[in-house]
Amino acid sequence: MSKMLHILIAEDDVLSQELIRGYLQSYGECVTVDDGESAIREFENAFKSGKPFDLVCMDIMMPNIDGIEAVTTMRDMEKDFGVDPGNEVQIIMITAIGDSKTIMDSFYKHGVNSYIVKPLIKEKLDDEIKRLGLI
Repeated sequence: MSKMLHILIAEDDVLSQELIRGYLQSYGECVTVDDGESAIREFENAFKSGKPFDLVCMDIMMPNIDGIEAVTTMRDMEKDFGVDPGNEVQIIMITAIGDSKTIMDSFYKHGVNSYIVKPLIKEKLDDEIKRLGLI
């Protein structure tokens, strides 16, 4: 592995949050939040501090701001911060919602890079991270 990743995990279920953290902590620093509003705030703070996230793992169903709205806001922030197309953060949606419309909208309307339907399996997550070129 060439570098340690800076990872944001947005998941309101504590057990799922710990599971994802457990799977990913060997790849780098994991920041966990339990709602979309906190995810947006952490995302913005990371940019402003000069250490943007390499990977965001986002649940859809969360309090305050859901994962779809949070991802859309993050993609808009990247444009505002002048991130070049192709250099955006890699976002994996990890959710219990598996209907085809939500999945397709996540990719084509909201800019998600990967979509995993729970239950989460470590090998599937590792495969997606490799496919995204992060490890």
